[in-house]
Order: sequence, then structure tokens, then C-alpha cells
Amino acid sequence: GSNATQIATDVKKELEELARLIASNRRDPMLLSGIRSEKYNLFVVENEKFETGSFCMPLSKCMTKHISGENKKRYGAMDANAFAELKQYPCIFATRNQNFLRTTELHHAIFGIIDDLKLQGNLVKVVYKPYTTFSQNILNTHPAQFGLLAKPVRNEMDTCHWTVKDVDLIQILSLFGVEIKEGAGANED
Repeated sequence: GSNATQIATDVKKELEELARLIASNRRDPMLLSGIRSEKYNLFVVENEKFETGSFCMPLSKCMTKHISGENKKRYGAMDANAFAELKQYPCIFATRNQNFLRTTELHHAIFGIIDDLKLQGNLVKVVYKPYTTFSQNILNTHPAQFGLLAKPVRNEMDTCHWTVKDVDLIQILSLFGVEIKEGAGANED
């Protein structure tokens, strides 16, 4: 009687805890092995479809805007040491908002990782691997959670730049129901 009830209660608690753990960490731990989660790279570019697995970013837009003093000091040199560390963080690859503070529902950002970074004159070539697309409006409607700077008429998604944020991107995306998986498509806007 009571022993069977206690076992059933314990099993139910374990299943609930397992369900909670699964919900809080939807990613396959091997999917992003070697990726650190305490920071993320944010790339906001213009006129990019994200179809080729690489794009170029002007050095003048790299680690110059919307960045903490500590991160600017750490990564602003854009040298081999900075590149080695930056490749360890997950990324958001996005195109500039179509309107200030907002964009269309079909405008998607991409969660991914950096495969390689190369200096090419006044440009940085970013070779990346896309994983998941998600509505860019998640970033526009929840800027503080993503560490984005926002003012009443503009936000960080309105300007082209590459910066680093001190936010656990994977955790925040999971709170908004974004599942991290391989095989993101191109931007649909």
C-alpha cells in the first residue's frame, strides 16, 4: 500500500525533474562541444543572405560600437589571440532591422558558430556554421535579456556592427523557445 504509493510518488518526482532538465537544456551537448557560453558574438550586417557560409565585415565596424570597455580592450586588436577566443563563443548572425526598433515577422536571425576568421585588408572574413533560425523580433522585443542597447527610437539591431555580449545566449534563446539544432536555412526576408 503505502510503499507502492511512495515509490510512485518518487518516480513521478524524478520524471518531473527530468522533464524540467530537458526543457531547460534543449540542445544536444555534443552539438556545440567546445563552445563557451558566458559570452556571444553579435553580427549585424546589411545586404547579406547568409547563403554561402561566409561574409566580410569592415574592420571599422568590428568591436567599435555597443561593446563594454573590457570586451573592447580584450578583442579590439582583432589579432590571432582575439580571433582564437572569439571562435569559442556562439553567435547571432543578423541583418539590420528593416525599420527602427522592429522588422517583419519573416526577418530571421541565425544562431551559429564561427568556423574561421581571416583578416583581408580592411575586412574580416567570417566563416560560419548556421544552426537555427529564429524571428529577429525576439531580439527587438527583449533587448535587455540579450544584452542589447536600446533607446526609445532605436536599438542595436538598427546598425551594422560586430560586438561581444556578456550573456549566455544559449540559455536566453531556450527561454524564448528557440531550439538549437543544425541546418539553419537562409534569411527569408
